[in-house]
Amino acid sequence: MRSSANWAVDPRWRASFVRRNPSCKGNKQSKWIPLPREGPSQGAKQDVFLDFFVYLEIRKLPLIRNLSPLNHYPKTMNPIPADFDLASQQLDRNEVYARDTLGITMENWARFRHAVAVGTHSENVHPTSGGSVSSEVKSMYCDIGRNHYDYICSLAAANEIYTSGNYGPTAPPLHHHRLCTGFYNNLGSALDALSRIVYIIAVPDAPTAVNNQGRLRRHLTDWTRCGREGGQVLQGFEPIMTSGSVDAMRNVRNQLTHGWMPIARIGPSHVLEWPQEVTSHRDLPWPHDPDERAALVQTVTTWVDWPTLFGQHYSDVETVGELIFQECVNQIPNFETAHRIDIHYPQG
Repeated sequence: MRSSANWAVDPRWRASFVRRNPSCKGNKQSKWIPLPREGPSQGAKQDVFLDFFVYLEIRKLPLIRNLSPLNHYPKTMNPIPADFDLASQQLDRNEVYARDTLGITMENWARFRHAVAVGTHSENVHPTSGGSVSSEVKSMYCDIGRNHYDYICSLAAANEIYTSGNYGPTAPPLHHHRLCTGFYNNLGSALDALSRIVYIIAVPDAPTAVNNQGRLRRHLTDWTRCGREGGQVLQGFEPIMTSGSVDAMRNVRNQLTHGWMPIARIGPSHVLEWPQEVTSHRDLPWPHDPDERAALVQTVTTWVDWPTLFGQHYSDVETVGELIFQECVNQIPNFETAHRIDIHYPQG
């Protein structure tokens, strides 16, 4: 059992999730709090850390706070108030770290989160006219929260790798390999999370659409597949997703994931450099093969240092993410109409 001395509880986990630990007779300060499987929701305090694999034994009543009904939330999260302030939003520790320590641009990410009451609570989804909301729609709604959270965590991880990496010749063995693969894999994960959100928001049959193997398309789509599977229903998102602004980053990421490490050198500024061709070509000649060295000399024309390249590719993904979330906010009314739902926090 992990110690809970410094832990708090996400206020979104309602009091109904709390029960007395029967093994602690007479100890009114001991509670077992089963955490939902679906992950973190909005509204978490800064010191919240959600562990999905254990039950937390909370031994101090002050830590079991904010479990009262959520009377302070407005009935609906649309429209976004004119005085919306990112700095005042209640986020969990990873999101706070992204906002305050890393300084990630996430204004539209937060606005979308606010507008769609994003989280992992299907109780935020209500039928527009009687009846009930299908389990498929509820599950799809929870997928928005999962991908929304995965996006910011992946982007933050890429940011931290980029800003704290050792790009010079003094790095220990394999540091540079871990640096570039970790950076580009996290950027790729951020893009894929964005594409899944776009698919859910824009595709009317997203709750039930499956592929030939019976797997949900909203779980499988990525940046490349999203436009193809969504077709013309991706109106509004198409200019962003087809602009080519992240193509260079994706080419490097695919090279590292599906190919081999491109040649690198320590340049005049004493940091690692790659051939500029890594942004537009795949499977460059391998420098350790004597037969390919001559071809390599002919292929490489320009070198670019890692800090510059990484910074540009990070900025490209961060910018695209903000554009995507801005359009997601615009399309929430259509999303609600398509699925005959109204999204807002429950009343106390």
